[in-house]
This record gives sequence, C-alpha cells and structure tokens, in this order.
Amino acid sequence: MDQKKSNASKNTTLSSFLVQSQENCNTNSWIILRSLIAKKQRNIKLFNAFKNLDTEKGS
Repeated sequence: MDQKKSNASKNTTLSSFLVQSQENCNTNSWIILRSLIAKKQRNIKLFNAFKNLDTEKGS
C-alpha cells in the first residue's frame, strides 16, 4: 500500500516537472520566434529601401 502511494507521488512530481519544463520550452521558443520575426521584418524594410533607391535611379 505504501509503495503505491510512493509511486503515485513520484508520478505526480514527474508530470508536474514535465508540464513546467514544457511551459519553459514554449516560452523560450516564443522568444526565439519573435526575435526571428523582428529580424526578418528589419531585413524586409532594408530590402524595400534599396528597391526604392533602384527605382528612383531608373526613373
């Protein structure tokens, strides 16, 4: 009986640890994703700026 209780408490500890690490992982992934998106948007702005320069030269 005591062995079952002990196993049950180990399982809940493990599952709460897994949930916590999953949440941390999601948070880190979201931070990385946002920084990548921001970087891509900066690159697009630069690209558009150069494209505008080229079209101004051509006209």
